[in-house]
Amino acid sequence: PSRLFDQFFGEGLLEYDLLPLFSSTISPYYRQSLFRSVLESGISEVRSDRDKFTIMLDVKHFSPEDLSVKIIDD
Repeated sequence: PSRLFDQFFGEGLLEYDLLPLFSSTISPYYRQSLFRSVLESGISEVRSDRDKFTIMLDVKHFSPEDLSVKIIDD
C-alpha cells in the first residue's frame, strides 16, 4: 500500500517546520517529538487489490460540508 504522512492540511507553520531536521542545534529528544507529531497528524493509505480499491483518509480537519466523493468508473 501507499501511505502519506503529515496530514496537517490548511494549518499554519510551526517554528520547527522552519528548522532543518538534522541541525546540530537540535537535540535528539526534539527530533523524536517531531516524528511523534508526524504520526499524530494522521496517515492516509491507498490499497489496490485484485477485487477492490480502498482509500483511507484522515479527514478530521474538515467538516462534513467540505467533503465530497466522486467515483468515475473506467
